Amino acid sequence: MMRQRFFAEMEAVAMGRDPMGVIRDPAVAKNVQLPNMMREINTEGLPLEEMTKHPLLGPRLEAFRFHKGQPPDVRRDFENAMGIGRN
Repeated sequence: MMRQRFFAEMEAVAMGRDPMGVIRDPAVAKNVQLPNMMREINTEGLPLEEMTKHPLLGPRLEAFRFHKGQPPDVRRDFENAMGIGRN
């Protein structure tokens, strides 16, 4: 699906049209909100107790799944900042 979209956008450019997402008006382009499925949580935060129960966010407290190779001191600082230090 992404590949089809990519080729469709290249075709649009070849025909002299703008691809999707191009904003020419500087006033409109000043603050463009991108899609964010957890906008409220990402902007307002979530109490640690609720975060531990959250199906997507809770596991992030247990492991650095997306930060492979982080030095131990970085993990320790993360745990301290989150209040989840290992016992």
